[in-house]
Amino acid sequence: MADTIIRVVSGSTTTDLELLDDIPLRLNISATEVGEVGDLFGVGSQTFSLPGTDANNKFFNHAYDLGTTDVPAFYNTLTAYVIYQGETVLRGQFMLLDVTTDNDGYVLYNCQITDDVVQLKDNLANQFISQADWSAY
Repeated sequence: MADTIIRVVSGSTTTDLELLDDIPLRLNISATEVGEVGDLFGVGSQTFSLPGTDANNKFFNHAYDLGTTDVPAFYNTLTAYVIYQGETVLRGQFMLLDVTTDNDGYVLYNCQITDDVVQLKDNLANQFISQADWSAY
């Protein structure tokens, strides 16, 4: 089993996309939201390439063919998760940025996942350190 999984939810279908190798987990602060004074929330993003495997080509509806329609995540975003060693490290919106192909049929799907800021803010709202479970300590 791979250390890193990209899980995408499209309607009622959940798909684990196939990766080249383990993608490096890099988060870039690409936007910020300022709420109350002193509160600052960043948007993390993960950009990576997926290989044109049979499973990925099927998921993306063979987007490398000119004139392909109904390509998932190309005109809209899908809910996605980056799972590393069984733990969800990023939940956000998955988007297909572009498709690269060569004359030999090699295909790369260039994608991005942008973190859900609103969910982070909501999860942290009204949470206090004093409410944490400290029984193990």
